[in-house]
Amino acid sequence: MKEAVINAFVHNNYSHSDTPIFEIYADRFEITTYGDLLGWISKENFFTGMSKPRNPEIMRIFKDLELVEHLGSGIPKIVEHYGRDAFYFSKDATRTFLKFDKTLE
Repeated sequence: MKEAVINAFVHNNYSHSDTPIFEIYADRFEITTYGDLLGWISKENFFTGMSKPRNPEIMRIFKDLELVEHLGSGIPKIVEHYGRDAFYFSKDATRTFLKFDKTLE
């Protein structure tokens, strides 16, 4: 979940939209980031961790705070735990759906 939240801030398009939206439901955590992510990267490259932060200064802050290991590691971690279906892409936004593990209750 940490990787998804950091990715939302680093890759959101602040010049055309609001800040990322974080929503908590009974069964999932949803994140909406704005901007056309797939305008510069293919889905396959996205899922394998190819990364170019839309906001490199925000990424630098997370790196300085030691909240990220290195560029490109977040998406593969999310895919490993939640699968590729955790992501929905549109021209204007990317949504990430992180379902809660009910076995931990």
